[in-house]
Amino acid sequence: MTKETMITVAAMLRITPGTPFPLQNYLLGLARMPFGWYMAVSLPLNLSIAFSIVWFGDALIKGNAMMILLAFSVIIAVILAVRQLRARLKRKSLDPKAG
Repeated sequence: MTKETMITVAAMLRITPGTPFPLQNYLLGLARMPFGWYMAVSLPLNLSIAFSIVWFGDALIKGNAMMILLAFSVIIAVILAVRQLRARLKRKSLDPKAG
């Protein structure tokens, strides 16, 4: 696999809901993805999702309406970014010349 293909596969695995992390890690290991690339793809995707959900939960517990709205906005932004990334990766997989 080329570097670009590995990064695309890793991103698709990470943004696909419902796939257990151990299975994702195993599949990426089978693909012989270098650790640096793995971290470069996984860390930003996982941290953005985890941060927004934790921030939203904290705002709910504290009852801070402004923080709830802000955290909810971040969650929506992450969801839209993931949808955009998914659409781009789908186009890219259908037409390798598209970017």
